[in-house]
Amino acid sequence: MSPGYELGTLAGSPSVGDRAYTMIKDAILSLRLEPGVQIVETELAEHLGISKTPVRAALKQLEGEGFVTRIPYKGTFVADAGAGYAEEVLQIRAALEGLAAKLATSRLSQEQLAEVDKWLARSEAAFDRGHLSESSMMGRRVHDAVIENCGNSRLILMIRNLDDHMQRIRSMSDCLLRRLDKSAREHRAILAAIEERDASQAEQALRSHIFRVLRDLGEDLSQKHLKTD
Repeated sequence: MSPGYELGTLAGSPSVGDRAYTMIKDAILSLRLEPGVQIVETELAEHLGISKTPVRAALKQLEGEGFVTRIPYKGTFVADAGAGYAEEVLQIRAALEGLAAKLATSRLSQEQLAEVDKWLARSEAAFDRGHLSESSMMGRRVHDAVIENCGNSRLILMIRNLDDHMQRIRSMSDCLLRRLDKSAREHRAILAAIEERDASQAEQALRSHIFRVLRDLGEDLSQKHLKTD
């Protein structure tokens, strides 16, 4: 059965192709187009009020990014997003962010580290108040500080290309919110290593943090899969 597309329409847009890509991708990231669902080009084009050409181009781009899969003689499907998918994304993220932490250790100034410390304090305070989304947002700024100060533009681009996959993983599970207390302690360990200018320890602390997230997330997704079998 084809999915019920709830994406809006695009007729008359001066940049139909780009908007088609953005809207389809947003539907995938937010799980309005669920993993494994078949995407029928003609139906999707009709729903968006456009021709098949921009839809086909958008799906081709999304295939290159790993969000849809084309199976010969069967069709186009939203890519799987189970525990194996999360494991692959986080393994890559651990390697790349670990390197970023190693490189950023000598580049982050004392003023910047003091700012990171404030973000961590705000994250912890928000968690104590039960404001989990705010706590998560502040915690992610620790990662942003490391990434943006690694001094390697290509590494930054590679990590940022994973951000959409991370958003999809967050949509699949609330595990990342539930483990915020653990993340706060792990972020403190990362900050401590950077403050000591220990690049190897900073790299290891960040990699360990992401692998612990992977372990907890894997358990959560596996349980959800078992419940739906």
